[in-house]
Amino acid sequence: MSDTVISSVFICPKCKYTNPSKSKFCMQCGSPLLSDAAKNVKKARISALENGKVQQEFAVTEKSRLGKGADISVKGADFSENICEFKFDGEKILLHVLSDGVFIKANINNTLELVSGTELKIGDKVFRVEI
Repeated sequence: MSDTVISSVFICPKCKYTNPSKSKFCMQCGSPLLSDAAKNVKKARISALENGKVQQEFAVTEKSRLGKGADISVKGADFSENICEFKFDGEKILLHVLSDGVFIKANINNTLELVSGTELKIGDKVFRVEI
C-alpha cells in the first residue's frame, strides 16, 4: 500500500488551472494568485485631509487607535492619547468614540458602522475612510 501525499494547491480564479501551493502567479495564464491568508486580510485606510487633499494616509488593521502616540498619529495635531478606535467586525469597519472632539453626531462610548467615503472631523482635522 502506498502513501498518498496531498499538498495544497491554488486554483486560478481566472482560468481554473491548478497551481502548486507556492505559486504567486498562475502557471497557465500568469494571473496573480493570493493565498487564503492574504485573501482574509482586511484592509482600510484613514486619510488626513487638508483643503480636500490627502496629506497623510494610515492603514487600519483589525484594531487601530487614533490619538497622540497611537497607531494613527497625525503630524501637527494636538490630540489626546486615545480619541477613537477603528476596528473590523466581519466585513464592517466600526468607529468607537472614546473622547470628546469627534464630530460625526456621535456620543462618547458609541460605536458606529462606517462606509467607504465617510468623512470625520476630529478636533480641527478632517479624515476620510476608504475600505
